[in-house]
Amino acid sequence: MSMKTKIAMIVLAGLLAGGLSACRSPYKEVTSQELTTMADTLPEQMKRQLAENEQQRQSIIKNVKETFALAQAAQAAGLDKTEKFKQQMGIQEDQVLAEAEAKQSSDNGAKAPAEVPEAELTAYGNAHSAEFDALIKAMTEGAKEQPAKEQLDGMKKSWAEIKIRAERARKAGLDKGPEMQVQMKMQRAQILAGTYRDSLDEKLKPTPEELKEHFKTNPDSDPEAIKKKAEDVLKRVKAGEDFAALAGQFSSDNSAAQGGLLRWFGKGRMVAEFEAAAFSLQKGQTSDLVKSKFGYHIIRVDDKATRKPDKKTDDVIDEKEQELVLARHILISTRDAEEAEAKIKQKKLQRAVEDATLKYQVAAPNDFVVNVKGIRSTETPGLKLPGGGEAPPAAPGTPAPSSSPAPEKK
Repeated sequence: MSMKTKIAMIVLAGLLAGGLSACRSPYKEVTSQELTTMADTLPEQMKRQLAENEQQRQSIIKNVKETFALAQAAQAAGLDKTEKFKQQMGIQEDQVLAEAEAKQSSDNGAKAPAEVPEAELTAYGNAHSAEFDALIKAMTEGAKEQPAKEQLDGMKKSWAEIKIRAERARKAGLDKGPEMQVQMKMQRAQILAGTYRDSLDEKLKPTPEELKEHFKTNPDSDPEAIKKKAEDVLKRVKAGEDFAALAGQFSSDNSAAQGGLLRWFGKGRMVAEFEAAAFSLQKGQTSDLVKSKFGYHIIRVDDKATRKPDKKTDDVIDEKEQELVLARHILISTRDAEEAEAKIKQKKLQRAVEDATLKYQVAAPNDFVVNVKGIRSTETPGLKLPGGGEAPPAAPGTPAPSSSPAPEKK
């Protein structure tokens, strides 16, 4: 599947899922022709499905309107002037144009697009290192891990090829065609809408009052209540109750069905907090509460050994002789507490999006045509006749014409 087709599919899939993500904004209106043009880039089978499903077409129209409204909101906030947006839009535009250039070279008789010589890729990358470094910095801002040198080298070559092909496409005027203009408009709207959503992230952070109110109606997500539950289970373990039975009743992971029993494991297989506690305990000992990113663990060591493990049955990194632990645990998950903030923020984001769609109106058609070859239909308004125009409505009780294409005139 070509990059161009993938881009069109991503745009329409995003619309179906709920989001494509001053002067006169180009996002005050979407026309039926623009929607038809985007549909024309899809594979024939997908176009056929879209043509036959009015609900999908209506969903697309609805969500284009939402995305265009958010794009207007982003412009009103000046987000289209930021360096981050310019970089995002630049690379997206270059990718679309690079694919168009590659396709054109294939359409000219070649079995595959002509490759860009390695020397040309290297020369371009070296001559534009500062631009590439700025892009990587923007892409990885806030990330916990940075790409390794080998990854960066590969990314730089891919980036150089996209830039070279995009430049060729512009010189050939491929960026001027109506289909390309529609793709660019949709791409820009998606990025603007996403940028606007991102800008709301810090503004919509739940207040302590909102969290407190949320915990009243969702007590299982209250961090204090979760910790209290873990402490109560620990007391019952320390009091001598059956560990396996308590694990089966309270543990939040898959080991609960086995009474909390884990496989023999070596170092490097568990999260750091769990590993440190388990290897510090002696056979038969039980830990206090151990906090990890998963929640509160209560760990009991059933056995310890130093031996060569069996990688088929033991949870280890390698088969060399090492210290192994056989343990049970009870996990009281903190996932609900960690998701509470996200749930509140999502509700606030939804309200903010609704406000934006009311403030920034978007004119849109009631439906749009999807051009499908070889189909005549009187039942589906989105289908277009092979000869041009839409099929006329059938009289009541009149069967639809055959879906077989009309024979060609000799």
